[in-house]
Amino acid sequence: RWFEASAACTIGATGRPSWMLLALDVDDARARADADRLERLRLEADAQVWQRAVEQAGIGIGRVDATTNTFLAVNEAYARIRGVTREQLVGQPITTVYPPQEHARLLERVREADRIGHVVFETELLHVSGTTVPVHLDVTVVAEPGGSPVRLAFVSDLSAQKRAEAMATLWERAVEQADVSVALAGTDGRFLRVNPAYARARGYRVDELVGQPITTVVPDEEYARLLDAMADGFEHRVFETRHKRRDGSVFPVLADLTLLRDENGAAIARVGFYQDLTSQKAAERYVAGSPAVIFALRVGAESLEFLWASDNLKALTGYAPSETD
Repeated sequence: RWFEASAACTIGATGRPSWMLLALDVDDARARADADRLERLRLEADAQVWQRAVEQAGIGIGRVDATTNTFLAVNEAYARIRGVTREQLVGQPITTVYPPQEHARLLERVREADRIGHVVFETELLHVSGTTVPVHLDVTVVAEPGGSPVRLAFVSDLSAQKRAEAMATLWERAVEQADVSVALAGTDGRFLRVNPAYARARGYRVDELVGQPITTVVPDEEYARLLDAMADGFEHRVFETRHKRRDGSVFPVLADLTLLRDENGAAIARVGFYQDLTSQKAAERYVAGSPAVIFALRVGAESLEFLWASDNLKALTGYAPSETD
């Protein structure tokens, strides 16, 4: 064990020395001091780790004086979102990094953070180029040593997400407004989504088909052919089939099916694009039964080229349609 000791010597009347020894057990105090020192070292090491984490983080982080609403510090990621250096932001009012139209809303959310301690919202930062950057802002109010309140702001750049959302919206509108029939079915054979053109051509509303089995619009005699088309490593198929309307009538369609997979390669859905062949089939029947010779030509600068001719061409000319190619 550890002791602190002190000694004193006195000379008595006889001239002989007399010693007094005092000893204090300091083993527990020394252990506490060692523990305190180790704790300080641990806290310093943790602070250094956190400081490196803040400096190297991909998310923007800023410290703001809650009293003056000025920046105390920002990391590289925060400065990069604005296209400036960290030194250019330190000491500046927070309103300098937001476009004027966001100032009132920003100050309102800041006051809310001061009141309840934490707020999360989306806003825009002002880039040095004059453009705006959509961001997700997470603000927490904390008290630093000495009691001065500061706000910690964690800023995520939403530019890529917003671009992806805009593109997804564009595709959504393209599918919804397209005149071609589009349907999405799960691997269980039920509709996940159909566009208005698909539902309309079959006599339904969109909401009446979603969740229903595809056999709602596929006649029984065509279902087996559909399964065959999707067998044997099916990834993409184009084939003619028939669909049925709400009233039970059937009509020919050209189906273009693609199997959709997730990032792990597992099948998750099938998307189909469908063309109504009713008019085309009617034209084919008319041509086949017509006594007239019907053909298509490509007119060149100095020549005529047969593209297609009806079967009765041979009866009139002696040439079969295939001989005109």
